[in-house]
Amino acid sequence: IIVYTKQLDDGSRKIMEIIEGEDFIYGKTVTRTLFRYDVLDNTVDADGSVKITFLGTEEKEYLLDIESTIISQTAPSIIYQTMQKDNVYGYKDGNIIQTGLTGYVVEVYLCKYDPKTGELVSRELLHQISYEKRDVIVIKIENQE
Repeated sequence: IIVYTKQLDDGSRKIMEIIEGEDFIYGKTVTRTLFRYDVLDNTVDADGSVKITFLGTEEKEYLLDIESTIISQTAPSIIYQTMQKDNVYGYKDGNIIQTGLTGYVVEVYLCKYDPKTGELVSRELLHQISYEKRDVIVIKIENQE
């Protein structure tokens, strides 16, 4: 549970929003707003005191989730790097000096679900991310004759 507060002009602090963590998916916390208070009016009386009118709402309209979809993948290539047999690094034929990583294009979506039925209400594209592939580098020792 996370409670957000706001310091008002009169120096007091008021709770503005309360959210709860529902899940932890792919390193991200999925949250849901339990309560949110909106300031409707913020007036200063003649004596200098601050009067604040809040509108309190209980928001349980949606469960939010972040979803990712892999659009494409690019496999790493194998690249051979030629070296002398007596190279300063001591590499031997077939040594791998860089491992490969698959490249991806991923779309990230904000999904809203009905909390009662669990049905998807909306799915909004937030971002498209490209992760470059990294090739495998393998040592090839030159023949010295």
